[in-house]
Amino acid sequence: MTSELFAIVKWLNDEDKGTYTVGVPTQWIIQFDYQEYCMNSCDADESYVVEWRQGKKPAGGWLCYDAVVTDVSKSIAALEKKFKNNYKCIKSPRLGGCSGNQKSFMDGSAAGSTSNFTNATSITTDKNANKKTSLKRPHSNKDDDNDIERTPLNNSSPVRPRNLFGSNNGENDIVIQLLTEMRNMQENMRNIRPIPRAAEISELLTSKVDYLEKECKNTKITIAGLDFSTNDHIT
Repeated sequence: MTSELFAIVKWLNDEDKGTYTVGVPTQWIIQFDYQEYCMNSCDADESYVVEWRQGKKPAGGWLCYDAVVTDVSKSIAALEKKFKNNYKCIKSPRLGGCSGNQKSFMDGSAAGSTSNFTNATSITTDKNANKKTSLKRPHSNKDDDNDIERTPLNNSSPVRPRNLFGSNNGENDIVIQLLTEMRNMQENMRNIRPIPRAAEISELLTSKVDYLEKECKNTKITIAGLDFSTNDHIT
């Protein structure tokens, strides 16, 4: 059975960019292979994604952060000694950069365990534990993308032409409405079955339309869409 391994990692982003954490379980480092790491001569330039598995796992998954692995050992104590002697760097407060937290972290056997590691780091304040929440990698949700409302490119409402009647558009609108309604009524009378007095009503409507058209011509009214030179139905 392979012994548990721990690592010194250097964070690559956010407020603690460039700082180090000693004793991160390699189980937290996604796709980390110790044998491959050794074959590559402990390449400190290769970046990994570290799952921060402290406390209860959130519903959306562990928070993930980018880091490089600088050292690996079976003993956290050995890593601490190596960091003290060989690293002239700053520790991240994440795992107890303060001496009090670090002392609690070091209690127990030299090799330690993932369980002891989690218990020791649980005293880290919420502020430190959530320090890098802005780097959490969100899970893609295609359903959310499909729910986005999009503004239609075409407006279904027709654009009505602007008509001018001298300087009074209100009167012009009334004339247009009356003429349009009377034209429609006249056309409808031609298409329906014969009814009593149909001819009389049609003749009356025709005379009214002709009268209004004549008045419009006399007053030089320009109405878009209406041709007063004939009695043809407006299309």
